[in-house]
Amino acid sequence: MSGALAIAMLLQPAPAMDADQADAPEIVVIANKFKTWRGTWKSRKGQLTCKTRKSSGDREVDALSCEHLVACAAPIAPQMQAVADAKLPKAERNRQMAELSKPIGPCMTERRNDAIDALLKRRAAR
Repeated sequence: MSGALAIAMLLQPAPAMDADQADAPEIVVIANKFKTWRGTWKSRKGQLTCKTRKSSGDREVDALSCEHLVACAAPIAPQMQAVADAKLPKAERNRQMAELSKPIGPCMTERRNDAIDALLKRRAAR
């Protein structure tokens, strides 16, 4: 089962970096990296995995984003699997999966905000 469609719909693309952002504070740079990242999740034998589809260019941000995606998808994974296993017309299956996926976006945003603060502190200590 793939959460790619849901993630693509829920996560908004980051704005393009312009000359003003080249001198932006580190918090803006990190936030834009999180917004740039794209990934998918799937469940195999009850184990959730994540794959980065579009890297942020920052390994820590990519790893945290995958960690967040798996954590946010975990609560809905059983229902998503049930819908995937059901003999539903494709349009209905997609509708139900999109509806089930709605909490992933807000969950990712909340985790991303916490991660930005943690990354700033960790990188400032280096």
